[in-house]
Amino acid sequence: MVREYEQIKFASDATTDDMMDQIMTMMKGMKHQTFNARPLPKDPVILTFESSSGLINNTELWKDTCPVCRPIVRDMKTFCIPDQEATFQDQNVFIKWDVVFSKLLSAFMMPASLEPSSVPEDDNDDESKALVTSQTPSQPDKRDKEQSSLVKTEDDEIGPAKQTAHHDEPEEMEFCQFCAYFACLMFDDPSYSFCISGGGNDDFELDCCCMDSMMESNRVKRVTRKLLTYAEKFGDDAHITFLIQPIDHNLDDQAFGKIRFQAYSHSPSMSKKDLLDILGLRRELVLEVYGIPGQLSGDVPVLQYWPISTEPESWPGFGKHWIAECISGHKDCRPPVKGPLPTRIVEVIDDDNVRVVSGADSGTDFYITLSYRWGGPQHFSLTIDTLTDKHKGFGVSSLPAALKDAVTVTKALGIKFIWIDSLCIIQDSPDDKQKELPRMADYYRNSYLTITASTGKAANSFLISKRLCTTHPKPGIPKDLVPLGLLMSPIFEVTEQKDGESDIVGTQFTRDVIDCVLVRTEVPYFLSMEPISTRGWTFQERVLSPRNLIFGGRLVWQCHTRQASAGGFPYWNDDAPSVDLRALGRTLFNSHHKIGQEVTHIGGPSVDKAQYDLWYRAVEEYSRRDLSVASDKLPAISALAQVFRELTGDEYLAGIWGGDLLRGLMWSTYPTLDLSKPHLWRAPSWSWAYHDNEVSYKGIPPPYALPVARVLSSAAIPLSSMTPLGEVSSAFLEIEGPVLELEKSVTTFLMQKENELPPIQDTAEARYKQMNQFQSKNSRTGVGCCDWQPPDGHILLVLLATPFTVHSSESQQLDVAPRTSSGSSSDHAVEHQPQPENENDVQGDPAGTDDGHSVDRAVGVVNGYTLSGLVLGPAGNGRGAENQKYERLARFTSLGPGCRINKPADLEKLNRRVVII
Repeated sequence: MVREYEQIKFASDATTDDMMDQIMTMMKGMKHQTFNARPLPKDPVILTFESSSGLINNTELWKDTCPVCRPIVRDMKTFCIPDQEATFQDQNVFIKWDVVFSKLLSAFMMPASLEPSSVPEDDNDDESKALVTSQTPSQPDKRDKEQSSLVKTEDDEIGPAKQTAHHDEPEEMEFCQFCAYFACLMFDDPSYSFCISGGGNDDFELDCCCMDSMMESNRVKRVTRKLLTYAEKFGDDAHITFLIQPIDHNLDDQAFGKIRFQAYSHSPSMSKKDLLDILGLRRELVLEVYGIPGQLSGDVPVLQYWPISTEPESWPGFGKHWIAECISGHKDCRPPVKGPLPTRIVEVIDDDNVRVVSGADSGTDFYITLSYRWGGPQHFSLTIDTLTDKHKGFGVSSLPAALKDAVTVTKALGIKFIWIDSLCIIQDSPDDKQKELPRMADYYRNSYLTITASTGKAANSFLISKRLCTTHPKPGIPKDLVPLGLLMSPIFEVTEQKDGESDIVGTQFTRDVIDCVLVRTEVPYFLSMEPISTRGWTFQERVLSPRNLIFGGRLVWQCHTRQASAGGFPYWNDDAPSVDLRALGRTLFNSHHKIGQEVTHIGGPSVDKAQYDLWYRAVEEYSRRDLSVASDKLPAISALAQVFRELTGDEYLAGIWGGDLLRGLMWSTYPTLDLSKPHLWRAPSWSWAYHDNEVSYKGIPPPYALPVARVLSSAAIPLSSMTPLGEVSSAFLEIEGPVLELEKSVTTFLMQKENELPPIQDTAEARYKQMNQFQSKNSRTGVGCCDWQPPDGHILLVLLATPFTVHSSESQQLDVAPRTSSGSSSDHAVEHQPQPENENDVQGDPAGTDDGHSVDRAVGVVNGYTLSGLVLGPAGNGRGAENQKYERLARFTSLGPGCRINKPADLEKLNRRVVII
């Protein structure tokens, strides 16, 4: 299995076969890893309708359904029972499916020409070759017999439920797409288990489609050969039992959107080794389940979601619905207001013509803003020479595709004006750019909504049909979906009215097998992985906009209250960067009305440190993104910085706020210490804008941490007075605080422990987090810091001390005697117990503290402080001289707790003045 933190780089023109070959080559050289598998359910409750309703005997109900997957079609009805008081997971309730190899094969048997002898052997299919050489069923050992004892026949009892005889005998039928799909996912190649994600998450291209081309697939032919081999070796009745359960059961709506197939037991003719050879690392399969609106007969509350909308003609309709809902019903969203227009604005004259007009001459009105990727120089843009022509007007057809689509959507939404940066800012006028850049915050914040075009460049259209198969077109159906019949409302009571009272006279069956229920393998969709979400300039545009209509792998709506998409399973809560982005925008937007009422003065007692945590979250997400021009690092977030300065009244120092400067310096590039630096200087080393790595503020000291250092002087000189929050020309920082001089080996050990990766966990939440780490920009420079060492003359500058309490029995003394500037050992030994970066935003609140500033000195408790600060290296020559300047190398957050450091004042003897550049 591919390790979570191993990165594979594919060529831009690599085919699927090239990717698979590259992955398999890497896997052959990898060491085995152990993963904690999901525990099998104990005493599962098996649900079925057949024993109580007699559905099996009503052949009319089943005449068009596949007899192999018929138990799923039949028994999934049990998931539709209303008035459940607990989820199916809580109740340990499942339906059961015995996947008999010979019967599964009969559901999609290839022609006689595809017998094992005639199907070309797969060079990588060592497992099938091994099975062919031994046609005698293997004899299970004692442990295997214990495992196989879990297997129940159709007449056996599993848990508290009784099973009736299996009546679904193979019969003449058409090719079953679902059975072929399931077999390919579970039995094709057990040697690896991973997912390929990219771009819009949902956009992984299939050769054709699942709906109609599976009979033509070489993959199906390969699985056919394998199933034939399994049936010959283990017997016609050999099977694996799967337990099926909805895993996102919504109690309020009695509905679900995913089902999980979990391998539970196997027939006695198979050993554990056989099962490992067949399934490999796979033990479960999760499928998303969709219904098609307007085609389901009757009331079908069981299906929560419908397939992703693929027709661009319907997308403006979704937008109008969401806008109306937001304006009328969202208390946390400000209704749009007709106000002053930007300096220049594009006016939509009609379907074919637009022009650039002066906002001041156009009165007040609604307008839309556009957020998109340029993808290179814009040949059609506003310049000094074209300004007059653009005012006269021009055809929509002359615009790049993404801009043309934005005009189309603007008109469809009934809005007359749209602001597009390349057409509303004079691109070859530095003066105009410097005037307009500080106004962008207001432009996006006051817009009706923002159209976000998640395309690779402006020349690409976003109003195109998505994921449709051109060979087997089915209107509105994405090509990665497979039909699964589902029996809905098969029974109803027949009553008779007598003397005003109802009398039940019997039951009646209705043939209501729905074939427009569709499934696909679980493909998480993360908005944070859209192409538009990887660009630096679009970050503040998304945060500042009150409403976003995003055209990407899906059509997505975002406002301060709701996030929704035009079809598809919602993975919003698993997309941590997107969740933080919405929370940040909502908080800043709701705080805007307080500006001017309670201004926080720099360093004043009314500073709310929690406000700065908003900025730290913004920096984390922003640093994840890329910039085409390295010098844009600070300008591309300057509009958001302007809003934050209005909120706090604070001083801005190259990306860090003066009111929380010591904590602001505590960013990290976890889990690496290798910095990716631009060729030209753009920020001081103490600023996160100094490098191109992803930045993390997780694990920083809490707001109540005690400062043990003080800032003597600081400054960040802007390159232009017109853009005070943009590029800087120079910066410096002078701090007085305790300085520790440790041996290089000690500092190396401290930083390696600080940046080590946590153990891999096999949970859904952990998998998403590990996937994000796997795709982190920091992975490009190398994960971890095994080869990192501090330079000669490095120092540790202590900035903050966090109080803590431990029981005396847990206390251990580890003396690390920091050397003073003279080289002698200090009298103040500090214990260092470095810890990896945790999942919390700040270090935990110490037990037994009083307002976070003093520690309870109860009997049996040892009091101390955890020290946090910066690792600094000498900059230039003159190491050891009084005028030595330093550059920031890394941070430390877990030096201590030291039993001989009982109060921060104990560190004052180590104070020195340090200049950081």
